[in-house]
Amino acid sequence: MVIGGKLIGIADLANRHGEVDFVRLVRSARTVTDLFPHLRHLGVNRAWAGVEAFTEDELPVISASRKASNLYYSFGYCGSGFQLEPGCGKLVSELMLDGTPSLSLDAFAIDRFARHAASADAHAKPLVTH
Repeated sequence: MVIGGKLIGIADLANRHGEVDFVRLVRSARTVTDLFPHLRHLGVNRAWAGVEAFTEDELPVISASRKASNLYYSFGYCGSGFQLEPGCGKLVSELMLDGTPSLSLDAFAIDRFARHAASADAHAKPLVTH
């Protein structure tokens, strides 16, 4: 069983090191056993700390590459990978095998950031100097 919940810990990016906040881990485990009492006999046998990937708009990237053939992206789940990845995995497999997923993935396209930047540039007021 995997238990998570964006427990903020200590991240040392320069040294590529993260530490688990055990006080918060205990609180999270208690919440789980309060909700699911039949799990009280289980112990925590592993904890993980790291840095999660967040995109600018906090949505994952799920799309075919616009530059390389047969390359597909599925990343940046912003802390929601365990919840979203099973369904997204199905959509990515459809994209890879059939060329078209059963749900539109346009909102998650890899080039959305470039499109947004180009749109913002097009709507920017010209700089007037005197």
